[in-house]
Amino acid sequence: MIANNKRTTHSTGVVCRAFLLWMAILSVVQGLGEKTSDLPLFESSPTNCDDMLALHRWEGSCCSLNITAGNGCILNVMNGNCKVKGQEWTLDYVSTYDERPCPPSEYSASDLGMDVSDDEDDSSAADGNRIVAWCCAAAATIVVVLSL
Repeated sequence: MIANNKRTTHSTGVVCRAFLLWMAILSVVQGLGEKTSDLPLFESSPTNCDDMLALHRWEGSCCSLNITAGNGCILNVMNGNCKVKGQEWTLDYVSTYDERPCPPSEYSASDLGMDVSDDEDDSSAADGNRIVAWCCAAAATIVVVLSL
């Protein structure tokens, strides 16, 4: 009976570790900072915008990036969307505020490395990338659980 109890305790520990690993993977795959608002949205950083360009991938219809008075960086999203993935910011902002157009940016879409075409295929490609990420996360979890 004692051996069976040790096996149960070990199995419970394995399941708990697998669950914690899975939650960590999900937090990375799902990303942070998803906001939708009928008002303008913004995010600021003390990091200079030039450095932010190098640290992130940008996509969307309104990613207005400007240098702050303290040489930091501010992102404004208005009447559009902006997805940012990188070291400092990982966000997906959608603003339906349509009383004004997207504010001017000190950086062009090409400066941000964004594709300036209006293809609908971009969303299906992003969905495909999410599916691949989920599959990789699931496979990694299975490998870790089996190795314990």
